[in-house]
Amino acid sequence: MKKSFVVLLLVASLLLVACGTAEIPVTEAPASSEATSSQSSAVVESSAVAEASSSEAPASSEASSSAEAAPADVVEVQVVLGDNWVQSSITTFKVGVPYRLVITNSGGRVHNFNIHPVAEKSDAGIQFALDNALLSVPDSQLRPGSQVVVDFTFTQAGNFEFSCLIPRHFKSGQYFEVTVEP
Repeated sequence: MKKSFVVLLLVASLLLVACGTAEIPVTEAPASSEATSSQSSAVVESSAVAEASSSEAPASSEASSSAEAAPADVVEVQVVLGDNWVQSSITTFKVGVPYRLVITNSGGRVHNFNIHPVAEKSDAGIQFALDNALLSVPDSQLRPGSQVVVDFTFTQAGNFEFSCLIPRHFKSGQYFEVTVEP
């Protein structure tokens, strides 16, 4: 009984630390004088911070179990998914600048991650977002406590959202608007 209490206390402490309200500093991306590509590029690396099933394959053949340091010309962006919220360390991006998105699921539920044009918060809006997504990371890679690293370059300017498109999550506020400048 005493051992169970100690284990329960330890688990509760870890949950409190993991679910804290750490703020991510918000900055703007640097300007780039050269565009790197006319198409979006995405390389996904997956690293489970919590235990995950070893029988599931990553969504990309480029996936690995550890994130490498970003090259000097790549801007690293911290994206955190919680239960019904998204935060990003950068809110304004530039077309043609390569970004390394370090996406962490700090919530207690599985999430997916998408970049898409701003969408209405309805079933039709979710379908629009899915149909027009520039990037999608499946929920099989974003289990609670996991982290995925994606290299991505925007090829068009406009207003976009980082979101989880699980219907209940999206409708409950799990999206974050970003701007991409030319």
